[in-house]
Amino acid sequence: MMNKTTEQLLSQLNTMQSEHIKVLNERIDILKHTIEIDKITIQTQEKTIKLYLDNLNSKSNEER
Repeated sequence: MMNKTTEQLLSQLNTMQSEHIKVLNERIDILKHTIEIDKITIQTQEKTIKLYLDNLNSKSNEER
């Protein structure tokens, strides 16, 4: 049989681990949001580059 101190320590450890898991899950959520934002940023950059290149090609064709 465990003494009270051991039970208290195990209970505290369990609480700490639960809190740690909550924090880790929050970090995971933040990272997921960051990844989504990065994906949107990349898509926007790709569209901007395409527009720029289309514009360059259009000017090049006009000069001919």
